[in-house]
Amino acid sequence: MFYRDCYVSYENSRITIGNHGIRRVLRVEDRALISESLSGSQTVWKNPAAEPRLALAERYVREGTQPRVTFRLDDRARRSAAALVADVIWDDGDCAVHYAFRVYPDIPFIVTEGEIRVQGAAKADAADVVDGVGLPWGHYRLQSDKLVDQSDQHDTYILTHKQLLYKNEPLFSDGNLFTITDVISGDGILLVRDAPTTLSSTEKIGQGLCVERMQSAVLTGAGVSDVTDGDMHIYGASIGVGRAADLPALYRKLYRAEYAGESRGLYSLSNNWGDRGEDAVMGENFVMGEIDTAARTGIDVVQLDDGWQKGMTTGSTRNPNGVWEGYYAFMPDYWSHDPDKFPNGLKGVADYARVRGVKIGLWFSPDSSNDFANWERDVDTLMHYYETYGFSTFKLDGVKLRTPLGKSRYMAFLEAVYRRSGGVVCVNQDITAHARNGIVCEKPYGTLFVENRYSDLHSYYPHRTLRNVWMLSRYFPLRRFQFEVLNLRRSGHVYQGDPLAPGLYSIDYTFASVMLANPLIWMETQHLPEPDRAILENTITLWKSVREEFFAADTQPIGDEPDGVSWTGFEIRGQHHWLLLFRELTESADHSFGIPGNFEKVAGSDGFTYADGIAHADNVRSWALLREV
Repeated sequence: MFYRDCYVSYENSRITIGNHGIRRVLRVEDRALISESLSGSQTVWKNPAAEPRLALAERYVREGTQPRVTFRLDDRARRSAAALVADVIWDDGDCAVHYAFRVYPDIPFIVTEGEIRVQGAAKADAADVVDGVGLPWGHYRLQSDKLVDQSDQHDTYILTHKQLLYKNEPLFSDGNLFTITDVISGDGILLVRDAPTTLSSTEKIGQGLCVERMQSAVLTGAGVSDVTDGDMHIYGASIGVGRAADLPALYRKLYRAEYAGESRGLYSLSNNWGDRGEDAVMGENFVMGEIDTAARTGIDVVQLDDGWQKGMTTGSTRNPNGVWEGYYAFMPDYWSHDPDKFPNGLKGVADYARVRGVKIGLWFSPDSSNDFANWERDVDTLMHYYETYGFSTFKLDGVKLRTPLGKSRYMAFLEAVYRRSGGVVCVNQDITAHARNGIVCEKPYGTLFVENRYSDLHSYYPHRTLRNVWMLSRYFPLRRFQFEVLNLRRSGHVYQGDPLAPGLYSIDYTFASVMLANPLIWMETQHLPEPDRAILENTITLWKSVREEFFAADTQPIGDEPDGVSWTGFEIRGQHHWLLLFRELTESADHSFGIPGNFEKVAGSDGFTYADGIAHADNVRSWALLREV
């Protein structure tokens, strides 16, 4: 079967799948798949003495069950680009194991996915192989990139470790992204565990990369230990080949194919929670004030956070005895609107926003109790607010993925929401706490709410937010994320004497630092000082003129890692070649980025120029958006 430059075939018990940049051969044996070879334009990754086995079927399916191999074209109901897929299914009537191998046109990666169906409880090995390749003899360097979420307690989301491989040293490295480079040829292979982080995985051991005597590289931890009745997702993998230096850009291209993005493209969204008024400020008059400010400023969505609903969460300012799950048991009408705060219901708010050209979003917490036993009821709740009032953006918070069953039900909830709304509903998945899917697991579903930061709590620094955007942009398209812009004039006393205090920044600078993602206006916007509101309006107008191109473009970090005192930025290649540059608090008035071209400034701080690879700024904390001419 063929699709553009992609192909797949099944002959002599071998599946061959690939495109012009990659070719993979998998041998089908009794209840197992053997990773026989993986080829790029130069190197063949193969070792007959160490061929990884994908063998979950041996654990769950009766001996003698024959596999069914089929091919299809699939775009996940338009949530991803179209891919050619090879399905391998063992089904004995009671249990089934399903592997799917996906290849996209012009992208040298093969994606492995899977599910199992089990009747009765079964126990798997936490070190079950997810995927892997053989390694020919060579001189290899390994870079392990460990992803970190639960950002309420963490503020570095990629931890990197490098080492040379040694043939007598068994190696295990936990994490998500692993690059093996042949130091002689410069060719490399990138193995990605499409799974939650170590912090958030349903597995607690055996999740990472195993390299045995430099003969094979195997991703372990399928995420299906202690499974019970039902369909369970297997943690997947993405394996790509190419020049090692090109692999991050190639993976960003794969990610853009996997996450097609929301129908609106990049969008701005305001949420009142950043000013710490919490649910105490929520009410009809307050929300209408937020809508008015959004309409004036150009913000796309006003999102009502916790407090719009009748039920109360733990720590509510109204009642500290609320709950963080078991909502329907706590109060059958938990997710109806609070009649005291919204005496005219939510229809009045919806109509008010519609007239002013602003969309409304809601905070919502899917019920994690009993492994999301109420997931279908949660779907009906969200669909009620979408179908009745047109609310189409939902922040999903409080999620706790404790078991494979809970994860599968949560994914069924997301899938149903997207299918029932025809892809119109957008979810913002909060990854700030508890066990959640994170960045590389189940990519097609919604944007990611990355971090809660508050100036009152001394946890917000603009340079740290810029740093996190910059670091993530090495591997991931920024259109997947939401990053925050705070009211910089609040809580100045907390930062007294601090040269990196938020109050020393301009709001156009902080907006620019997140505008390649989806800007989260993390404040009560109606209380933003008028000078800052006017600056924000002008900056959003600029951003709207370029956001469609930035949504589709490839972005990579340039300059130094932001630390508050560096020159840093992003290179953006779309319809045009762009640079987004930042001068932090540094005494140096110029800096070489080593990017040839002739650029002109489109916007930014006064005194910022660029020529012959050198950026100049006359004042500190400058930023500039430049376009090549």
